[in-house]
Amino acid sequence: MNFSKKDIEFFVETMFPVENIHLRDIETRNVISQFFVNLVTKFMYSNDRSEAKKYLNLARENNKEYRNYYFSIQIQYFEYIVAYLETSEPDYLTKADYLMKAVEDIGDVNTAKTMRLEFKELLKEEKIDIPIGSFPTVITKDS
Repeated sequence: MNFSKKDIEFFVETMFPVENIHLRDIETRNVISQFFVNLVTKFMYSNDRSEAKKYLNLARENNKEYRNYYFSIQIQYFEYIVAYLETSEPDYLTKADYLMKAVEDIGDVNTAKTMRLEFKELLKEEKIDIPIGSFPTVITKDS
């Protein structure tokens, strides 16, 4: 996802909200979910929390009609990380850890492992600006 902010805004304004999302097939809904996860991840890794928050809010809004629990977990996970980075309040780290543990507890060990690696990477103090495909992203699954 090496598009400029202007290009991303154009895509989002053109594509969303998706009408009748509940009538779309599962693959389409998963692509939509992953689109938002990739946007948020891109901005988190480039240390642009204001853009990450903007797309987290839009992701949450777009998930209201189509309730995908993995997607909801990912949104909340990123919201906790952003909140921690903005406030340094350790409760947000604990809550993010609970989400990762819940994913692990339901048997999705690979996703939990990927989330933990990403979590550690995002909490590094240095600015990270690498292409979207160069680091692990969490896979969106249908509930």
